[in-house]
Amino acid sequence: MNDLKNNRLASLHNMPNDYKSNGCGADKARFDFVPDTIFGLSIVEACRRHDYAYERGGNTLDKSKADNEFLDNMLIIINNYKKWYYPHWLARHRAMTYYDAVVRAGAVAFNYNEEIIWK
Repeated sequence: MNDLKNNRLASLHNMPNDYKSNGCGADKARFDFVPDTIFGLSIVEACRRHDYAYERGGNTLDKSKADNEFLDNMLIIINNYKKWYYPHWLARHRAMTYYDAVVRAGAVAFNYNEEIIWK
């Protein structure tokens, strides 16, 4: 949450600059039904960092940290977008929907490995 005040994306780990992800949504889903944008604003970087955290894995606490970082990063992206006409309050609500989805259904995609624990 400290990064929210600094307006920079949070990172629990050192993600390689060349890390590739599928963007937002499940990697192995039949259909790409999760948009990479919230009302036209790209949240791909938040999704990319979240994908890396899930791939890296860890324990249940690590999943929770990754999900919280995902929400923080989406809120930072939304709050940093300074267009007067952008529906920030509605975008924050949509970010909560994305967050709720990964908290409830993301366990199948998380790489559980009790040996890795982020600090």
